[in-house]
Amino acid sequence: MHIRRPTLSLVGTLPLAALLAIVAALSCAAPIRTPQTARPDETRLRVVTYNVNYGLAGDPATRAAVFAHDADVIVLQETTPRWAFELGSDPAIADYPHVRFVHSRGAGGQAILSRLPLVFVETLSPPDEGWFPALRAVVDVRGRDVQLLGLHLRPPVSDGGSFVAGYWNNDRIHSAEIADYWAALEPDMPTVILGDFNESADGAAIEFLEARGLINALPLFAPGAPTWRWDTWIGEITHDLDHVMHGPDFRLLDARVVQRGRSDHLPVVVDLALPDPAD
Repeated sequence: MHIRRPTLSLVGTLPLAALLAIVAALSCAAPIRTPQTARPDETRLRVVTYNVNYGLAGDPATRAAVFAHDADVIVLQETTPRWAFELGSDPAIADYPHVRFVHSRGAGGQAILSRLPLVFVETLSPPDEGWFPALRAVVDVRGRDVQLLGLHLRPPVSDGGSFVAGYWNNDRIHSAEIADYWAALEPDMPTVILGDFNESADGAAIEFLEARGLINALPLFAPGAPTWRWDTWIGEITHDLDHVMHGPDFRLLDARVVQRGRSDHLPVVVDLALPDPAD
């Protein structure tokens, strides 16, 4: 989540009831699944999504959190040219020979860092009321093309700066955003959709994707686990804004939130298993 107008203050200008409605703290229930490992006939694909916060470019703890997960593919939100320089200068980048940064104004930048070959990368422009573009990439997983859609959906803020109006319009705007991005995907390709959804696990974009057969990974292993935190005059508030969703081609092995970095968001790490291609 990012508020792109610096004249706004989350603390002191937002009514308490609206603040709590938007970012109510959620208690974690018991896991539905336990972690598994890939079978000999499968390839494990570990993906990470992390909103690094565009105002923290170069922060050592946040930079270290990007590379801390032995991931195959890392998708980042709120990257900037400074973030690109800082991450590109880190020795850990040597493990990721396939890198693409897409710069956009304010908090709209995204990036993909991959150990796997990038077959194709494109930027998808947001629909009329969206703020940030999406990043679609196709990676080669042992001879199989897998598409990833990196999202940064609009935060619950109106064009006029109102959190209350933004909250009530959030589902409608997210429905339009995800429908537009969904139409750009290859329908028969193994798919992972991940990023900063700026909504909880029962939000409109999540429901849209679930209706099309995608599975939201994190609630199965850490139901209600917060991926975003913010200090306010009433204390820290948290929310589950970041998600990783996968199509039926994958078997879900594990999903977790990692308590690292100084961004307002936390890294989400998901392990998937993809059947190896037939000989």
